Amino acid sequence: MINLAHGSLYMVGAYAGTWVAGETGSFWLGIPAALGAAALTGLAIEALVIRKLYSRDHLDQVLATFALILMFNQIIVMLFGRSPVFTLLPSGFDGSVELLPGLYYPPYRLLIIGTGLMVAVGLYFLINRTRIGMLVRAGSTNREMVRALGVDIRLLYTVVFGLGALLAGLAGYMAGPILAVQVGMGEQILLATLLSSSSAAWGRSGVPLLPGSRLVSSTPACARSCRGSCAISWPGQKPMRSAPAFRRWGSTC
Repeated sequence: MINLAHGSLYMVGAYAGTWVAGETGSFWLGIPAALGAAALTGLAIEALVIRKLYSRDHLDQVLATFALILMFNQIIVMLFGRSPVFTLLPSGFDGSVELLPGLYYPPYRLLIIGTGLMVAVGLYFLINRTRIGMLVRAGSTNREMVRALGVDIRLLYTVVFGLGALLAGLAGYMAGPILAVQVGMGEQILLATLLSSSSAAWGRSGVPLLPGSRLVSSTPACARSCRGSCAISWPGQKPMRSAPAFRRWGSTC
């Protein structure tokens, strides 16, 4: 299932949490607001749109979820306007802390790192150590067999989608004090996650999913060591000479 609208749930969580935090003056009260708004929005999307796309081809899924992006962006504009909104840092997490002699780091970023690690560990145990995780893994492999065993696969998919939406809302809200909460912020993070997941898949398989992934990653290092041009190749292809445009990355090229 290709879902391009997940970035919109990230944006919904950011706006909902920031609004509550601004009204109450408490950063921490914005967290349940972000989680609830993103989860409820995700459940509604899954029930009204996504559920009808599971059996459709990828083109239908891309078009439908891209339409959701446009709809959510317009709704946010009508509710909050186009001006960026900034989330205040929670008390006690401003400034910086000294991790090592001479090495200072913002404590709020440490909070984000810790939260990400806790979410990762929690998801690992949920998927690999619980019954619902077993059903999720089985349902992703053979949906019809899980349904034949008496499992409500539709409800299972809805719960999983709602959990993903909840985590997207959490990420959006926690990014608020670092990045501006603005219309279209979901597309920016969506592009970054798509590229990172493609790179991870390339690293596991040894074959780049994006034709330019090896080109982009290898050219700067190659250009720095070359004298005029460098050779770039993909698996199963002959090396080719780099175009002059790529030589800008190397000061000696």
